[in-house]
Amino acid sequence: MPGLEFQSWYGVWPPKGTLAAINERVDALMQETMRDPVTVSSA
Repeated sequence: MPGLEFQSWYGVWPPKGTLAAINERVDALMQETMRDPVTVSSA
């Protein structure tokens, strides 16, 4: 459909008590993934 744009939002919530180091690693990996041109490509 010409001109159609689609946006979505995702969240990740770790279980209570997850170590900060694990949360930080997951955050870093998610940020890296979201900067990957293949991930953000609209083609």
